[in-house]
Parts: sequence; structure tokens; C-alpha cells
Amino acid sequence: MPDTDPKSLIQRRRRADERRSQWVEHWRECYTYALPQRDNVIQPGQPGEKKMSRLFDATAPDAVDQLAASLLAELTPPWSRWFAFQLGRDAPDAHRAEMAEALERAASILHGHFDRSNFAVEMLLDPTDVTESRLDPDRLHYYTGELDYREGNGQPVLTLGGRRLVSASCFWDPSYGRPDGGPNKSDGCVIACVFTDEDGDYWLHAVEYLTHAPDRVAEIDEATQLCRQAAGFVRRHSLPAVAVEINGIGRFLPNLLRREVRRAGIAAAVIEHANRRAKRDRILDAFDAVLAAGRLHASARVFASPFVREMRDWRPEGSGPDDGLDAVAGCLLVEPVRLSRGPSVTERRDRGRWRPGAEPVAAAIEFEV
Repeated sequence: MPDTDPKSLIQRRRRADERRSQWVEHWRECYTYALPQRDNVIQPGQPGEKKMSRLFDATAPDAVDQLAASLLAELTPPWSRWFAFQLGRDAPDAHRAEMAEALERAASILHGHFDRSNFAVEMLLDPTDVTESRLDPDRLHYYTGELDYREGNGQPVLTLGGRRLVSASCFWDPSYGRPDGGPNKSDGCVIACVFTDEDGDYWLHAVEYLTHAPDRVAEIDEATQLCRQAAGFVRRHSLPAVAVEINGIGRFLPNLLRREVRRAGIAAAVIEHANRRAKRDRILDAFDAVLAAGRLHASARVFASPFVREMRDWRPEGSGPDDGLDAVAGCLLVEPVRLSRGPSVTERRDRGRWRPGAEPVAAAIEFEV
């Protein structure tokens, strides 16, 4: 039977404190040189107290970080999946197999995001050489469907292969669009669009490399030619907005594009976007997680464009063509626009209707007021 006598317990506590006191000073010294900001676990300090005055070298704190990272790596090893989702006891027996399969897919997708993020670098201090990164086009899912725009009860509905699309993003990475410097050169002018469905999959529907016609410059300047092509791209794909990179020559294009969008009667917003990060970092951040999760689909026209070749040949340290990659990365990184927001085309045309989908009726009256 355990000793529960109060006097005996007090004596045991005193003896334990005496044995502990022999080590307190040693522990305090360890904290001073290894974790000075955490020494309050030994002895409470004063607010605003200086705790780094005796620390002149970071070797000990760095060693503590390495030890913590090593211990964490045993719990979350970057070389294997360290978690799983399991069904609860209340899950219905008739659907357990189907639900277990869905949970396994969700766990695989989530691990892909961890694997392609900087989790191992930041939390486990596992160095990663960015120059070893690759973009594997074999991870793209090929599809041949076309967009289907309809209106039901005055509300727009956009589907692709039977899937309802809920948001869209369009990004234009502009340049002069020289015919001799198009998709095979470093100054390609590229516009792309990506849609998202209700399940969170991404559908890269179009990537177009724009060029101007030199023989028409006397009639229509280069910028206007490119803006009209961009406006046509927005119209053909029923896009609610287009983001324009304003670094470099793109600074003056948004207003020109807004003019062409208005002239064409297109209900789409033009958003100015300034990139402040290196291109290779943007491309890696945009593609890594979505490719690892198997969520990126690409249309047949995308596979027929230079985009797939750019993916296959791209290296972070290289200098080859990457304008298509940059445009698609912009689509993946910018805030998508919900397709259901705002009035539909029918509603904009017929503001007088008080019932969606109903035609106005004129009624004759046979009484006097």
C-alpha cells in the first residue's frame, strides 16, 4: 500500500528537493548557454530581464535546434507517411469500405502537400537543394472535354466534362509578343486559365502564346493587338477576371486591356498583379503541391502547346523558356474568382425582371381609379 501519511509525504518532498537542488545550478548554466529564453522553467525571472548577455557563440543553441529536429524527425519522418485517417466506431458498416478509401486518398493528398512544402526544411532542418527540383508532366491528367456555359433561373452554370466549375483564375504574363520571339524564346507573351471544380481539382484549360502582327502596326499598335487577343481569350473561356503582371512592360497594359474589354462588351475585371519573388520560387510553389497531390488536369490543347515541353525541360538554375510555366503558376497562385458571384449575363441584360427566368407580362386593366 502506498504511504499516504501527510507527514511522511512532506518529508519525501523535502528529501527530493534537497537532491534536486544539487543540480539546479548546473541546469541553470546549461540554459544560459543553450536555451537562455527558456530558463524560467528553473527559476522565474523578471519582466524585461536580459538573458543573452553571457552568450557570445551560437553553437549550443544551434545544437539544441538540431537535437529537437532529430527528435521531431522520429515522429514525422520525411521519408515516409507518418499519419493516417481511420474511421470512427460510429461509421455505418454499409459504407465503411467506401469511406476508408476516401480517407486513404485524403491522407495521400495531405502527405503530398507536406512532402512538397518546406515542412522538412523549417521543422526538421533537412536541407533541400532547389536545383534538383523537376516538373514532371507525366503527373498531369489529360482530358479532352470542353467548357459548357448555361444559365438556369438566370444564374450562370459552367461545367467541364459534367463537373461543375466553381472558380476560375486567368493570368497574363505580357511581353512585346514578337513573332520571332514567341514560345521558343525567353520573351514569350503568354495567357493561361485554370478552373477549379467542387472537389478541389484544378483544370488547366488553355495556355496561349500571343504575338502581334508587324505588318499591322501602322494600323493597330502592338499593345492594342495583344490586348484584343487577351480580351478574346477571356470571352472564349467565360472568365470573370484576368490578372495582368505589371512588372516591366506590363505596367501600362491594364488600362488598355480594360478599354478593349469594355469595347467587346465583356463582363470581366482586370486585376493588376505585381510579382515580388523570383520566378523559379513562384513556379516551384505553384506546381509542387498540386502535382504531388495529383490534382492538376490539362486539356488536349495544352498538351499540344509548348507548355509540356517547358515542363519537361525546366530546371530552376536553367535559362530556357519558362513563360508558359510562369503564366500557369500565376493562375495557381492568384486568388481565384468564384464563378457564381455577380449577376449573370441574362440578369445584366434584363434588370427589370423580378423573378429569375420569367418574362415580364403586360396586363390590361378594365377599371378606372
